[in-house]
Amino acid sequence: MFKDILKQLNLENNNNLLFVTQKDDEINETQRKYLYLAHNDYLADAVFFQKNSNEKYIPQFFIYDNTNNEKFNNVNLTEIHKRLWSRKYNNAL
Repeated sequence: MFKDILKQLNLENNNNLLFVTQKDDEINETQRKYLYLAHNDYLADAVFFQKNSNEKYIPQFFIYDNTNNEKFNNVNLTEIHKRLWSRKYNNAL
């Protein structure tokens, strides 16, 4: 189901969508740091990046795979939401 949704959003084979399980040799150091932060601080499964005019990748949004409906049973979603909206992500690095 998760892959079907990505396909519908035209993100299935998008090079700007990186999963937290991405191999280190396939991405740059900045992308790896953002993926680590997204996964450890926000439990995200993937990050969609946009390349700016300086050829730097800027994270635009997180993607969560909750197709089994169990991922967030033990997690305080309110706390994740609070962290997302109270901290500037770009200043995290």
